[in-house]
Amino acid sequence: MATVNFLYRSTKDKANLQVRLLYRFNDKDFVFGANTKFEITKTYWSKDHKRNSRDIHLSNEQTRVNTELNKIENHILNSFNAFVPDVITKEWLQNEIDYYYNPIQEAEALLQIPVILTTQFQFKVST
Repeated sequence: MATVNFLYRSTKDKANLQVRLLYRFNDKDFVFGANTKFEITKTYWSKDHKRNSRDIHLSNEQTRVNTELNKIENHILNSFNAFVPDVITKEWLQNEIDYYYNPIQEAEALLQIPVILTTQFQFKVST
């Protein structure tokens, strides 16, 4: 089973969170990291994110952040479950983050297949 963690890894006041994917496969532990495009303040992440508060603005911010992080986590875990764990790399994780923010449209994906097939057929016919 895989686990996803989010980390604030910057000295700046405001930065993008980093995502870490952790899992075990064949008695070996794997940890891969990638950058998200989810920007947050250092103060919020270190002091307010886990704090219980009656402040409605803080509560709304926590809900917004948790919703977005849950969406990213679900995307990564669903993709992880569709792959064999030994082919997963840091590049795979970064690509999944990129796909999360810029998903391939179904129409685009369907249009790409015939172009590739047509090219292959033309190549085999002409040789």
